[in-house]
Amino acid sequence: MDTAKYLFEIEILAENICNKSVIDISNIKFKILYLTGQYGIVSPSLLIGKIGIIKTNLALACRDLINDGLIVSSKNAKDGRGTLYCCTPKGEKILENVYENLEKNIRNEEMTTDLKTAISTVLAFLNKKV
Repeated sequence: MDTAKYLFEIEILAENICNKSVIDISNIKFKILYLTGQYGIVSPSLLIGKIGIIKTNLALACRDLINDGLIVSSKNAKDGRGTLYCCTPKGEKILENVYENLEKNIRNEEMTTDLKTAISTVLAFLNKKV
């Protein structure tokens, strides 16, 4: 199997496992919530790059998340023009619940040190490509 096939296989299986633990919001909105929770204050360009969506779709999804109280937006303090997003305490609580549910689905004894290292290596590789 070549690299492209491995990546598609990883995406399909990981998404299947993760979707069992996700709340009832769209996949794109959950990815935005996750990234704002993971990285703190994030720019639209970071979200667009990591998720792979167009700016209009990002704005619509973020608007819904803001209306639901899961993220907040603010103006970039450096120039006052750009928008930045971050996760709210309500959003963080939802993420904690998702993580707890996912941990129940994947028993810790299955996550050996070698497997954690391999996953970390794959993530580092993929983050360089995005």
